[in-house]
Amino acid sequence: MNTHYRKLTSYLLLFFFLGVFSSCEDLLNNDEEQEQPSSNVYLVDKSLKLEHTEETLKALVQLGYGPDVANYFTKGIKAYVITYRSIYEGNEVELSGVLSVPDDAMTNAYPLLLAQRGTITRDVDAPSLSGIPVYELFAGAEYITFTPDLIGFGASADLDHPYFDYRYTATASIDMYRAVLEALEELEVQKTDEFYITGYSQGGYSALATHKYIQENESDIIVTANAPGAGGYDLKTLIANIVAEDTYPSPVLLTMPILTYNNLYVKGELTDYFNPTYASKLPELLNGTANVDGINLQLTQNLADLFNTDFLANLRSDEGTTVLDQYFEANSVHDWTPTAPITFYHHTQDEIIAVESTEATVASMSDGGATVNYIELDQFTPAIEEGKSVHGEAAIYSFVQSLLLLRTIEAN
Repeated sequence: MNTHYRKLTSYLLLFFFLGVFSSCEDLLNNDEEQEQPSSNVYLVDKSLKLEHTEETLKALVQLGYGPDVANYFTKGIKAYVITYRSIYEGNEVELSGVLSVPDDAMTNAYPLLLAQRGTITRDVDAPSLSGIPVYELFAGAEYITFTPDLIGFGASADLDHPYFDYRYTATASIDMYRAVLEALEELEVQKTDEFYITGYSQGGYSALATHKYIQENESDIIVTANAPGAGGYDLKTLIANIVAEDTYPSPVLLTMPILTYNNLYVKGELTDYFNPTYASKLPELLNGTANVDGINLQLTQNLADLFNTDFLANLRSDEGTTVLDQYFEANSVHDWTPTAPITFYHHTQDEIIAVESTEATVASMSDGGATVNYIELDQFTPAIEEGKSVHGEAAIYSFVQSLLLLRTIEAN
């Protein structure tokens, strides 16, 4: 669920403070992006966020990943903040995200890539607001890339984030896809017919949820391939593996889907699920000001202390049922048969998202006749120092491997 691109972020911060990135003054003075009113259905607005040269990106990637990976980054990039229309709980809302294009996309056509973000809890970490580009980097590798903030962040920060909600994750992403097509037309940017999807952690779940929704509901959109990493696709298996233990290292990530399903569907008391001490804390902790690590410090890793006793007992029992069971099932995205190829990535020692969720998904899709592949990230990930998160460290290698995979698919 949680994505910590720690190593990548440290490199990006270094470049940021050395002044390699475009200055705010340059962006503010750029008149190129001033748009006239239009009749767009989805796109509300776009504004230039940043632009970097090929040399800057190549040097950055070489520092983080070495020259072999850096060689795939052959373009400069321009990134735009996109605001667009969507529907949430029956109401029209404005959402936001980032669209990034290779710097020569007006004369050369490139594939479209949806790069889903990982878990965030702090408003300033929304892709449209963050000063540290991560997902934008894919544009330097010759992909027109877009990343939704998702509901509850960026332009919709006043709304609760529907974490691991299948429908609203997918529709927010698909509506951005349609807004991106309108933005590309205004920018006179060319694209090919290929459409790829990737993501890690929550982003892995979002990648598969969006793909599933497209195949079942959006016949005009064709997914070429998908490369999700370490997502909790089978929520019942994921929750069962977590509560089988006495402790969980990132308790906030366990509380967030429960809060989502209660807020959207059950509308019960938080004490139905949590110990009163933490039930009273959670709404304030998740107000958009603290990051995942900061919130975890205010909670407990001990599940018996975190949860209502009866609720935890029912979660742990094979015979027990909870009011949330139907929502765990309805929002799982493992049991369907994709027509486009999917390659899953996961580290077998992942302590946040148990690998059994991916294994169950691969088995279910394979039994249905789908073209699926599963690659263990252990073979790419160096020995992880004691005290560091396997889930977080493996994120970097999922990012690299998915990029290399998509380039291979594109070449064929």
